[in-house]
Amino acid sequence: MDDRAPIALELSLGANPHLVSPVRCFLEQALKSVVTDADFVDRVAMAAHELLENATKYSADDAVLKLSLVLDGATGRDVVLRVSNVAQAAHLQRLRRFLAEINEAADPMILYLDMMARDPFDTTVSGLGLARIRAEAAMFLDLMVENEMVTLTART
Repeated sequence: MDDRAPIALELSLGANPHLVSPVRCFLEQALKSVVTDADFVDRVAMAAHELLENATKYSADDAVLKLSLVLDGATGRDVVLRVSNVAQAAHLQRLRRFLAEINEAADPMILYLDMMARDPFDTTVSGLGLARIRAEAAMFLDLMVENEMVTLTART
């Protein structure tokens, strides 16, 4: 395949946590078929996993994972991952707060390490997966809310 050719995948699946790992494996294999940088593939697959895991955990309805990958041989790769779902209203305010904290961090890795050190016994809501995407995958996060639909985007 031509390195500049886009890959566009769109998957629709129910909010089932048992589907997160198989979807990650599928995306990873699809990326490996056209990208030779194993680290890049791992970072994108990890980000997809974290986004989908959050969507299945906090969804009030079905989660929709959308992956768009554009390869540019001259300047590198642009990746956009989107997860959309109808979120539980109680989680939306916390999500906004976590994203603001993550996006405003001067050093995403320091924030990620700090978030890991926070109360380890509070497993309800931590924002740790989103901080991981920013720190380890070096991706930027955006949130869009339309009516009840929440779309979380991670991009390089």
